[in-house]
Amino acid sequence: MSGRRRRARRSNRAGTTIVARLAIVVGLLVMVFGVVAPAVGANYARIQATAGCDGAVSWQASASTEGTAEERTNERVLVEYRALGDGSGTSGGWAAAGPVGSFDPDGDFRFSGTFTLPPDAAGAELRVTPQVAWGPDRDGDAPGDPRFARVEIPASCEDLPLAVAQQLDCDDGVVQVSVRNVGDAATEAELTVDGAVVRTLDLAAGADTLVTVPILDARATQVVVRAGELVASDQVHGADCEVRGPAAVVLERCGVATPQAVVLARGGSAETVVQLRVQGAIVHRSNVAPGATLQRTLELPEGESEVEVTLDGEQAAVGDVGGCDGPIAGLLSCGTAGRPSCAASSAAPPPVEAPPPPPPSLTIELEDLPRTGPWERALVLLLGGALLGGGGLALAARDRSRVRPSELAAVLAPYRQRWWDRD
Repeated sequence: MSGRRRRARRSNRAGTTIVARLAIVVGLLVMVFGVVAPAVGANYARIQATAGCDGAVSWQASASTEGTAEERTNERVLVEYRALGDGSGTSGGWAAAGPVGSFDPDGDFRFSGTFTLPPDAAGAELRVTPQVAWGPDRDGDAPGDPRFARVEIPASCEDLPLAVAQQLDCDDGVVQVSVRNVGDAATEAELTVDGAVVRTLDLAAGADTLVTVPILDARATQVVVRAGELVASDQVHGADCEVRGPAAVVLERCGVATPQAVVLARGGSAETVVQLRVQGAIVHRSNVAPGATLQRTLELPEGESEVEVTLDGEQAAVGDVGGCDGPIAGLLSCGTAGRPSCAASSAAPPPVEAPPPPPPSLTIELEDLPRTGPWERALVLLLGGALLGGGGLALAARDRSRVRPSELAAVLAPYRQRWWDRD
């Protein structure tokens, strides 16, 4: 009877051990699955926009900040809008807010644009939608659902005494900004370029002015005209202009205690030596990578100073800075607005040959795995942890249930064996 009990007890312990070890293995597999399975919507697009009193809407689309550079890359992203009527309801269908863009490291995973609302519109609803799977090879997360933004023309624009129009000229590399005072009293307006005040305009009643703002082609430049806290016009220009080679622009920064100049210089198809001079003295010299843009802010002495930019020894921009007056808010780059072209930019940069494909590598495809969201992932990890904990507790309970050997029996065992041997 005691032997059968011992055999049954050993059999139960063996069964408990197998079940506990199986629970531990399954728990490990479940937790690995919860960690490895790709998450739904790990990457997504974002959209933000502002509207000026002139009905121009400036927007910026950007990728979410989570993940690596490859995970945040998307080669085709569409931004659309539909106008809002006076009752804040939509009027009409969706229309493209600009050309299809992309999120990539070169563009800091963002791009922007501007469109003008219909005359009777009170605002707009915007949406941004990735068109292809994420990743440079389109093998990452699914495109995901669109994201939305809403913008309305401020009601205070009815009291704005300014009428503003902006016109981009890619061939000359400038934006013509026309400002007219439609009020009955004199007013003051500020013109800013990329956040820097480049002109303060004093306009009598009924007066108007035209300001030429130089820009670098293929670079997004924000031009804003405001009267006090009211934004009369806010537009982004130049991102779609064709790159024609090295160029430079110098903008005066007005309204600051010390005169300043903001210098933008782009290199050509090869590494370019950029040199900045103030009153003939070299204040900066650096090598700019092919196609890269250098931006520097220079502190200038009181009064007007001659600022010169040279690219590989060739003068790209020169002029007096510091007066903050005159019709041109800055210095035009070579090759724009009638200025002679830079010798280095007489031809477009040569096309870059694609590198040979890398050798095939061993990859583990995860596309066939079910995709999990945050709650599903949490439940999977919780289940795996429960199985691991249950298996460990079962093994611990089995060890504690074992009969401990008697010390007295161990001492008498040799003598018992001799007694049986004598018989």
